[in-house]
Amino acid sequence: MEFEDVLSEYATPVYSFCVRLIGNEDDAKDLSQDIFVKIWRNLEKYDASKSLKAWIFTIARNTCYDWLRKKKNLVFSQMNTASGGDDEPVNFEETIHDEKPLQDELFIQKENAERVEKAIKILPQDQLEVVILHYTENLSFDEIAQILGKSINTVKSQNRRALEKMKKFLENAPK
Repeated sequence: MEFEDVLSEYATPVYSFCVRLIGNEDDAKDLSQDIFVKIWRNLEKYDASKSLKAWIFTIARNTCYDWLRKKKNLVFSQMNTASGGDDEPVNFEETIHDEKPLQDELFIQKENAERVEKAIKILPQDQLEVVILHYTENLSFDEIAQILGKSINTVKSQNRRALEKMKKFLENAPK
C-alpha cells in the first residue's frame, strides 16, 4: 500500500479521532501530522496480515496519549469533551442525508444530537475511546481490542457500560 493511499483514506478519520480524544482542533491538526509522519516512517514495518486501520489508530492513540502526558497543565476533565473545538458542539446537521428535510425535523435532529453529545461527554476516558472508535470510526471490537491492548470482552463490556450510562443520562436529562 502506498503512503498517499493511506493518507487520503485515513487523514480525516485520524484527525477526527484526535479532536474527540483531546478536545482541541489546533492541537489535533499538529498531532495528525505527527501521526502520519510516524506512519510514513514505519509503513514498511506494517504487518499486512493484520488490520491496517487498527495499526493506524494504535499509532494515533499512542501519539495522543504521549502528547497528553507531556502537557501537564491539561485538566483531565477536558479530555472528555467531544466537541468541535473551542467547546463548540459538533454540528451534526452537516451529516444529515435527507436532501430536503423539514425545518422541524432539522430542529429535532439537532436537539437530539446535542443531547447525545452531552451524554458522550460524561463518559470516562476508557469508555469514551471505545465509543469513538466503534461508532465514529466504525472499527470492530476486535480492532479496538488490538488498538487498546485489551481483551475483546473488556472492550465489549466498556461499550455496554458506556451505552447504559448514556441511556440513563438521556432518560434523566431535560428535553
